[in-house]
Amino acid sequence: MQGPFPALTHLSLCTRWPGLNESLASVPEEFLNGSAQRLQILRLDGIVFPRKWNLLLTAHHLVDLHLHDIPHSDDVSPEEMVTYLSVMPNLRHLAIGFLSALSRPHFPNPQNRPPPPLTYVFLPVLTSFSFYGVSEYAEDLLSRIDISLVNCVYMRFFDQFVFHTPRLHDFLSRAERLKVHNRATLRFRGGVVNFERNSMSLMLTIFCSEPDRQLSAMAQLCNSPLPPFSDLESLQIRDGEIGGSYWQDNMEHSRWLDLVGPFSSVKNLYLSRNIVPRVALALRELTGERVTEALPALQNLFLEGHRTSGPAHEAIMRFLTARWLSGYPVAVHSWDGRW
Repeated sequence: MQGPFPALTHLSLCTRWPGLNESLASVPEEFLNGSAQRLQILRLDGIVFPRKWNLLLTAHHLVDLHLHDIPHSDDVSPEEMVTYLSVMPNLRHLAIGFLSALSRPHFPNPQNRPPPPLTYVFLPVLTSFSFYGVSEYAEDLLSRIDISLVNCVYMRFFDQFVFHTPRLHDFLSRAERLKVHNRATLRFRGGVVNFERNSMSLMLTIFCSEPDRQLSAMAQLCNSPLPPFSDLESLQIRDGEIGGSYWQDNMEHSRWLDLVGPFSSVKNLYLSRNIVPRVALALRELTGERVTEALPALQNLFLEGHRTSGPAHEAIMRFLTARWLSGYPVAVHSWDGRW
């Protein structure tokens, strides 16, 4: 297949279940004679492609580009990725995902990155953007492209010790189409924690197995005064189908306060059955001058399966009393688990 395929519009190459230590399939530069002028849909799963691949540099009519499980050996830098995207003005759907957390820009310190480039690559008709990798790569990539017109964004991150994402927050604050609705869900599922807004038109996911790491990682990711976190009115926190034993009893209550801290405009808070006692014990600590330190706009608290006795109930009553005395009352409602 080193000759030209002038009528080719759809191309999909896939390595089934690629592993980190396996030798992956690679595409030679001569593949398709290095050109596919009419190509509209390209999907590569676990495929090594040339660092400067003429096929991508000539794909001016590309509409869908899906690059999944990019191996570390490929190590396409954000700058090189943007070079490819700059020749694709018709791109509507873009998905970029890496096989491991090894693929990242080479910054000694993620908080001391160089300033963003002076020019952006504008993708005028892009409607959906998906990314799976480390936050440093996403930050560098988003500093080079303008995709503020998208209406679906899925960002999935490997677990890492520090999430410093000011450029992601800035992008989300400019993406007006993601702000249609003012409610969101924080969902814990085993080794995954999700932030979903607008019926999943925006999803931020972190893959980590430890419950306390899930809390701190998501708190870091949401810790910004910019939308889409500070303009929400309704927030539900769920734990999927996980039983109560998933949560550690010795987990610091302040971690839950850190998690809800960025949601300063939330008026309605919904807590699923196994989340109720965890958040309740955290809210109990908000007394005196600290009573509006977290969730200052809260007006309604919806609890699933809450009992009117026990430590969780006592903690809720203490929080409600403190809010009432401070002049910021909160009403409690029973919740059936549905929006």
